Amino acid sequence: MTIRSKLAYLLAATAMLTGLMHDLASASDTGATNLVVRGIMPATESQLIDEFVNRVHDKWDASIERDDYRVIRELNSVLVVPKGVEPLHVQSNGVDMFQISGAVNPPAGEVTTKEDAVWNRPVCLARHNLANPVFPSVIEAWADACYAAGYIQYPGQSGWDAVFKQYQTCATTGNGLNYHLKQCTMAFGPVGNGGGINFLDWNDWSPKSTTYMNPCSQLNLAVSVAGFGAEHAISLCETLNPVKGERPLDFQANWAGDAPTKHHRETGDLISVHNALLSGIPYQVYYGGMEIGF
Repeated sequence: MTIRSKLAYLLAATAMLTGLMHDLASASDTGATNLVVRGIMPATESQLIDEFVNRVHDKWDASIERDDYRVIRELNSVLVVPKGVEPLHVQSNGVDMFQISGAVNPPAGEVTTKEDAVWNRPVCLARHNLANPVFPSVIEAWADACYAAGYIQYPGQSGWDAVFKQYQTCATTGNGLNYHLKQCTMAFGPVGNGGGINFLDWNDWSPKSTTYMNPCSQLNLAVSVAGFGAEHAISLCETLNPVKGERPLDFQANWAGDAPTKHHRETGDLISVHNALLSGIPYQVYYGGMEIGF
């Protein structure tokens, strides 16, 4: 850390401590019991869940129910996840993230008409980053992530074709130190190296190359299978770096830049794979990848 960064850190920490003392004194005067102090964890888990559900609905119009979610704490993070989901803290391509598992099944019945992508209900998750070394209960950054799996169906199809989309919003909070957002990452991956993965092949993926936008603009993502496909759009500022692996499903979408405090940044991707067998496809989702700094 440079001398300038250290000075900024100390000044911000001093200002935050002053603010904390003021807020705590105010709470004592008013008798408040569920105080949220400059980003410190709310007294009730329901507050975190309500805020998350509202953000996801407003941003992506995703239909999720608050009663389906719970809050857990893992290392330096507080997570909002669907009940029954057990996220695993991992390093993926050198990025600190959380991993969950899923599976998508082939469509049932014979195909009589051509269809574009049919999507299953999205799964959404949140990570709140407790990165402040002085006040470890202060939320310094957050990431909301959603993903969905589905299929593309058409007459004459051999095997079946799966599609996957994921999208994530990251931001710093400015609650403690005035961190900037440097990286926002999400990824898909296969499960293991054997079994069904030997019958999978890449169809298409998007984005295909590094994309830079300044000023911010809409980035349209699209994949195509036999002339039919799927589309999704994200708002891109600065740089989106896709990293495609050789193994089907192995794909990472990494936003990189320098977003000021409280400024949102998005990342996302669309991928499609072909399964030669009429069997389900297990997969891993990696979310909540963030890097913050001055």
